[in-house]
Amino acid sequence: QLDDPGSVMGYWKEMIALRKKMADVFVYGSYVALSEEDTGEMVLGYERVSQTGQKAVVLLNFSDAEQKVSKQFEHLALLVSNQDDSCAKDGEVVLQPFGAVVLYSA
Repeated sequence: QLDDPGSVMGYWKEMIALRKKMADVFVYGSYVALSEEDTGEMVLGYERVSQTGQKAVVLLNFSDAEQKVSKQFEHLALLVSNQDDSCAKDGEVVLQPFGAVVLYSA
């Protein structure tokens, strides 16, 4: 997995690099948990917001079934995902089993 960018190891390398690159949001930004009403029972969701207004939304599916999150995310672009790029469109996010998505707005 060390040299495979599509592996679990490759995904975590990408996430660690993102955390370092965007520390204002992912390290120092405020943390706000999304409610279960917004995400559904099996999806953990939270927002990180920097002091300069950069915003990231993280959605994590902790189930073995597809989950849809219909909270309006039109103003956010897909930054990172462990699934294909079509998972976030028209303000809705479709998470595959154990899927993870990071949305971002500058």
